[in-house]
Amino acid sequence: RQTAAMAVPQLLALLSALGAGGARGVALADLSAQLGLAEFQLRELLVPLVEQGMVEPLGHELPRWRMTMKVLELAGPLLAETDLTSQLMPIMVRLADETGETLSLFRRSGDEHVLIAVQPSRQPVRYVLDVGQRFPLYLGAAGKAELAFLASAERERLLQHAAAADRSITAAAADRLRGQLDKVVAQGYATSVSERVDGATAAAAPIFSSSGAVCGVLSIMMPAFRADEARLHQCGALL
Repeated sequence: RQTAAMAVPQLLALLSALGAGGARGVALADLSAQLGLAEFQLRELLVPLVEQGMVEPLGHELPRWRMTMKVLELAGPLLAETDLTSQLMPIMVRLADETGETLSLFRRSGDEHVLIAVQPSRQPVRYVLDVGQRFPLYLGAAGKAELAFLASAERERLLQHAAAADRSITAAAADRLRGQLDKVVAQGYATSVSERVDGATAAAAPIFSSSGAVCGVLSIMMPAFRADEARLHQCGALL
């Protein structure tokens, strides 16, 4: 029990660090510095993850370590079977056919958004993100569609947290964001142009539970060359 009590938190911290490293991976020395574990301890933790296909090394002499797509198999059934996903998927399919663009379903997790379902566009040039990706709530149409409808105290807490983590959010930028959020509430949807990905645009609207709380966000996502301002607002109204 004592060994498990020590190893499990270390393993979870390692997986979190590897997830944050993305596709580029993380060097062993950097993992050691982040987690406060010796490199031999990290190797012991990495061995079973590699054997199970959850983690892979990049390079040979000084490899970088990264998660593989197999980790999505763990969360896949949960994401696929949530009530929200099953209820929204028919709407996502219909809107994808109607607009020709990608439909994405987001759900809040802590101070971030997680993409939990996608209905991709069939067009050869399209804007599609991977299920499981996480994003801050203050960037992009989907995040602002959620942030706008939170209680004022919670909204301010998240804005202050964002300003502390991101130096680009100055006092003036935070005020502009508050104005954008008020506009989102007034029109019922949010739009964004090249906020998270250069050349990508989106419109998004919140999904409300029976209690009136936001329980998810649905977004239409497309390349910027297919979406002028009028099209974005048309998609927002459609959502």
